[in-house]
Amino acid sequence: MLLFDPQSIAAPSGHYIGGQLVSAAARRTVLRPSDGQVHGELPVADATTVAAAVQDAWRAWCTSDWARCAPRERARVLRRCADLIEVDAPQMAPLEAVCSTRPVRDATGICCGKRQRQCAPCPISAKV
Repeated sequence: MLLFDPQSIAAPSGHYIGGQLVSAAARRTVLRPSDGQVHGELPVADATTVAAAVQDAWRAWCTSDWARCAPRERARVLRRCADLIEVDAPQMAPLEAVCSTRPVRDATGICCGKRQRQCAPCPISAKV
């Protein structure tokens, strides 16, 4: 059994816009579902922050090749992302466990490991 102190789990807090972590004045407290203790605070975006994020996303969409990329190439990139997540599963699983109430062993296998790739296909995409 893997043990860890939930208080030792920390993650950056902010909005990622234009490759930068942007802080926000307004914050919302988040409680751990497992014990009701404060886990952290999430930034609350105002209209200006949302507009900046939308503008940056649009700029990225227009200037990257992702939209024009062949499906096979997108799949290759996404599989590489999955490989990297798998490598970091031991570091990511405790964070997922704290935020979702899953035991670390389950978070390691389901959310951050090979079993994630073996999920059944989305029933909606099968109908399209």
